[in-house]
Amino acid sequence: MRSTRKFLQKVQTFFQKKRSSEYEYFSAEPHIFHFSFHKNLTIYYDNIARSFANQTKRKYERYGSQINEFMSSRDANMRNLNNRFIDLNDFPATLKASLFLRDPRDLVVSAYYYHKRGAERWMTHIRDIDNPEMKSPNINFPKRFMKKGESLSECLNRLSFEDGMQMAIEIRYYHFQELEKWLKYSSKYPNLITLTYDEILADDVGSFDRLAHHYGFEDHEREIWISLAEKFSRRNFSTSHIRNPSSGQWEKEFMKSHKDYFQTHYSELISLFDQFQSK
Repeated sequence: MRSTRKFLQKVQTFFQKKRSSEYEYFSAEPHIFHFSFHKNLTIYYDNIARSFANQTKRKYERYGSQINEFMSSRDANMRNLNNRFIDLNDFPATLKASLFLRDPRDLVVSAYYYHKRGAERWMTHIRDIDNPEMKSPNINFPKRFMKKGESLSECLNRLSFEDGMQMAIEIRYYHFQELEKWLKYSSKYPNLITLTYDEILADDVGSFDRLAHHYGFEDHEREIWISLAEKFSRRNFSTSHIRNPSSGQWEKEFMKSHKDYFQTHYSELISLFDQFQSK
């Protein structure tokens, strides 16, 4: 019993030191954190932030869903993380953070078609569901849908629409856990600005101007940031990454079984999102 208590004390001390070290690092200079979820303007933000960093000598990095690398890296003062929740109270008040939110049901629809057409190499080439690369986006693979040696894209093209969309819903299980945390706690962080997909869709350049002010950019930096938002706007920048940018797609795409599943498993998530949208 005593040895177990000593071990737990050592573990606690280790993590306290680790958090203290991270706090000191992030206190040394102003940092910008950006958070979003797969199929919520991730490439749009990445294009702008990466080009901005190149022009302003800032250090930007996109970490995907790799939270350990996000936390431990010492190579960036602008960081982009997807599909994860982080308690911003663990960081200094000088940190500036942003979060993009989108209706979870639209996240599913967009990802279904994205994965089905094999938009990224891993979706067509990885055929082992236990491959570590399959876990890196923090997604859940319901094995009952997939055949041995089958890629995600092949699986979705084989399945019926109803089963394929159901699989797409269940894939987001871990994402929705993280999203629910953001919806519950985002209002508690004064250094966080939260923008919805619909807001950005209605006025993308204006939305990124709000981000520039929140981040505390100087005037010349803000001009660069806004010019890049205009350059990469969907009105001016063509990319195969985007299939259909409209909002509310789930209402036409979801079958009754999908709507019922969301009602049974994610009613609180949808309620939290609707509450946020109505503010």
